[in-house]
Amino acid sequence: MITVVNLLFLWLVANVVSGLLAWFCLAPFKGLPGLTEHALFLIKLFLGAGLFYYILLTGGKASLSGIFLGFMKRFPEKVFKAFKNFLLYLGCLAGAVAAVLLALYIYSKIFAIPADSLTAALPSNADLKRFSDLGTAAFGGRWLYLLGAWLLAPVIEELYYRGLLYPELRKSWGFPAATVVTAIVFGLLHPNIAVAVLDGAFLCYTYEKGKDLQVNILTHSFLNIFFVAAMFAVYHW
Repeated sequence: MITVVNLLFLWLVANVVSGLLAWFCLAPFKGLPGLTEHALFLIKLFLGAGLFYYILLTGGKASLSGIFLGFMKRFPEKVFKAFKNFLLYLGCLAGAVAAVLLALYIYSKIFAIPADSLTAALPSNADLKRFSDLGTAAFGGRWLYLLGAWLLAPVIEELYYRGLLYPELRKSWGFPAATVVTAIVFGLLHPNIAVAVLDGAFLCYTYEKGKDLQVNILTHSFLNIFFVAAMFAVYHW
């Protein structure tokens, strides 16, 4: 339990310090508009550097090198497994969306409330707002957004949440409780908390099922690619 508390505290400190370092790096350019993506990318870089240093410091050099070298071995097989996880996610997502729409429809019929008024009351999507702001991002902002979402975030978040935090929680509390706690911590550091919590729980499940962090990184990347593509479709169509 002490290890879990230490991991949570270090992650909180690492996020705060990474934010401060990003602010310090961009302070000379504070007069320039559209630097949000540059700041978020720097935060991910600093966070990743701190995470790698922590893993190396705690004797995880072999596991860290094994994770990245493992991508070179049976890479097509790992991609295929990750894609199967992604298809499973799409099925779960379709079921969840259908259940929500059905619940809204039934509720609107029972209480004679127009369904569109219920959907209008739903909170706006923070990720979609961020995506729409890419149009005013400074030079390179769009590419940094994609690189952060498709590469940095999957690697860093899977290393911490499924590589460090989840296994420690799993030892003491078992799969269900470890999944819930890890998913909540994961969700709290994302703009759309509810969606991120569900995604975090799904990624805990795929890791528990396969015990392969490389596959989880690829699965996470597939999910982010899907959501970026979905936002592109919503924004442009």
